[in-house]
Amino acid sequence: MQHFFRHTFRLYIRNPFYTIINVTGLAIGLAAGIAILAYIYGELSFDRFHTNRHDIYRVNMTAVSPDGSFGSCTIPAAVGPSLQEQFPGIVSVTRTTQAQESFFEAGGKITEISKVCYADSGFFRDFSFVLEEGDINTALSGIFSIVLTRSSARKLFGDEPAIGKVLKMNNRDQFTVTGIAGDLPYNSSLQFDALISFSTLYQDKSLFMDWNGGNQYITFIRTQQGFSIASLESALPAFLDEKINRSIRESGWQYKLGFEPLSNIHLHSLVNDGSGGNLSNIRIFSGIALLILLIACFNFTSLATARAMIRNRETGIRKVAGASRCMLIRQFIAEALVLSFAALLLALFIIELIRPWYSAVTGNPLALYAAGGMPLMLGIILLVVFAGVLAGAYPAFYLASFMPVDVLKGGSGSVKVRAMLPKVLVVIQFAISAGLVASLLLMFGQIRYISSFDKGYRSDNLLVVRVSDENDKNMPAFAGNSLGGLPFVESWTAVSSPPGAGVPANGYLPEGRDEVVMINVLGVDSAFLKTMGIRLIAGRNLTSGNDSISFLVNESYAQRYGVTPGSIHHIRRSAKHPVIGVVQDFNFHPVYTGVEPLIFTTRPEEGFNALLIRVNTDLQSARAGLENEWQKHFPGEPFVCYPLDTYIAGTYQHINRFAQLFSGFTILAIVVACMGLLGLSAVILQQRRRQFGIRRILGASPFSLTLRETAGFSLLVMIGNLLAVVPVWLFMSEWLADFAYHINITAATFLLTAAITLLVAFLTIAWQSWSASKLNPVEVIKYE
Repeated sequence: MQHFFRHTFRLYIRNPFYTIINVTGLAIGLAAGIAILAYIYGELSFDRFHTNRHDIYRVNMTAVSPDGSFGSCTIPAAVGPSLQEQFPGIVSVTRTTQAQESFFEAGGKITEISKVCYADSGFFRDFSFVLEEGDINTALSGIFSIVLTRSSARKLFGDEPAIGKVLKMNNRDQFTVTGIAGDLPYNSSLQFDALISFSTLYQDKSLFMDWNGGNQYITFIRTQQGFSIASLESALPAFLDEKINRSIRESGWQYKLGFEPLSNIHLHSLVNDGSGGNLSNIRIFSGIALLILLIACFNFTSLATARAMIRNRETGIRKVAGASRCMLIRQFIAEALVLSFAALLLALFIIELIRPWYSAVTGNPLALYAAGGMPLMLGIILLVVFAGVLAGAYPAFYLASFMPVDVLKGGSGSVKVRAMLPKVLVVIQFAISAGLVASLLLMFGQIRYISSFDKGYRSDNLLVVRVSDENDKNMPAFAGNSLGGLPFVESWTAVSSPPGAGVPANGYLPEGRDEVVMINVLGVDSAFLKTMGIRLIAGRNLTSGNDSISFLVNESYAQRYGVTPGSIHHIRRSAKHPVIGVVQDFNFHPVYTGVEPLIFTTRPEEGFNALLIRVNTDLQSARAGLENEWQKHFPGEPFVCYPLDTYIAGTYQHINRFAQLFSGFTILAIVVACMGLLGLSAVILQQRRRQFGIRRILGASPFSLTLRETAGFSLLVMIGNLLAVVPVWLFMSEWLADFAYHINITAATFLLTAAITLLVAFLTIAWQSWSASKLNPVEVIKYE
């Protein structure tokens, strides 16, 4: 063993150039593989730290109508308690709300807390979150109680004790701190910075807390160990018929419940609420990491094969001395494994370098050495062994196949095979690299397209000012008295929610239909169309105060439900609402989802939650001026203001992150491929030194020799580009199909890709070819 390591060390030290190329290439490939392995491990570990995870289920509700079905994980507050009362196998029920940002006042300072939820008193009994201070049985039992995470407590109170302190939320309700929870792990589907007792919600009489509405609560049940969830599901039809379905049967609607295991929510959720992981991304990046690792392994294979002549005499002598073919194969694979484990050390260093960027893009802390990460470490070791065996297998079998008689005579096996294999591997490497580059170009082209897409309204120079429930009633006075006197304000409008990232939907009965359908609804005032730059194409606009029951609709609604110019159309909900006008279509959802039917009302059920203010100056100055006016009317009230474009850009954040991660791996692939090309070209040019000398004597110029050599490698790169076209076309066609509006795949993308890869390849090998062609021909051929 000692002899083997000494021999291997000398072998690699004797050829530092090729050793550096092999180790660096394998290190980059392993770093990509380890990063993706850590990402996959993190995604698969979501919610698995909960002790009761096998017995906890999320309750989903599906609304079924003749037009189809719609599933949601937000359901009425009464569902969970009713289930526990009806079915003895349910041990406990925990309800939470979706996280919302809130402002808390403590010690005269207002602080924003991003993720504030309401939760039932059994929250810390059912879930394995650590409550560092307070009692898990009582921390959330009393009304107006709040539990903070350690980071939130430090943000609000510094190093002072927080238990027993009083906080004022959104300049309205006061809460007493009853517990401090440890900061949450990233691999938890439930994320919060503060928890408020769920019983507090019952103090607000305007909320729907029964079966008759208020579908905004997430409900978890915990069953007895060994309880059959199938037996519970079989009894649901009768239960739902009694609670709700019997009363709504005439509308054509009915509701169904489903139970989703806690450990399935992140990656295998039955309801797409946008908060879970993405199996498709996992598959894509796993494939990319494997391709990068293959490129790195091909580097080792091609260089080892091309340099086989150097080691053929060693192989022949070992065979004459009695070494068998199997012994030689084991030795050569062991040498590759030593190189692979040496590359692991450099790979871990690369991981540390990319950790900040990687964590920011994926949200995964890339904690390779965290407690409980033994499966990940085992996976890394298996990855290193796989890379070493894959890289060294062909060279090992190839070198071990030499016949000692032929080798000692000066032969080295099949010249044709030895010459062709490295070139084939170069083609494959650049096919992979070109495929990634072309895909990346198309991705960024699509991102630019949706970012500059005509949404149907003007989003520039628009500021969004958030309005709390308390200030909703005072908004008209603020807008009329203050905004009209500001010289930088062109116009303003009140809305139930800013357009661009989606609006809520409610059940409506369009005229001519027998069943209620879910239709998007947006609360607006009479200035909405003017402020947003949206055209009214038929009828008249809404008038605030006079059209309390009238509706506007968009073109998509008019086309689907038969609203024609001059016709009288009504929509039923709580009353009979006449449609008085039709508005041009615009993208109130993110542009990748397309336009759906939309209703406009001046009486939104959730009230007006935002002002949209169009300004004629720079946004920063306008925001400062608006804040001054705000504090005059609402002293102590948090001023939340941001550009509408920023709000809309948030809807593309997951796409941008995907593209950033893809671009990082694409760069790694190109670097590894170029390193392999650099090493291979060095080997081939070294073998052609005498040929260069003879050609120089016969009159060839250094430039012509350089051009000749680079043309040969450029041909390999072009073949790789051609091989990449079909896979890229298939993959990107499927990826672009997820967008309602997307670019077309054209030949220009592949031409640009070919230009990029050819330029990179030329820069990689041109200087070596030029140096080889400048050698003194007399010195090169004097041995002959």
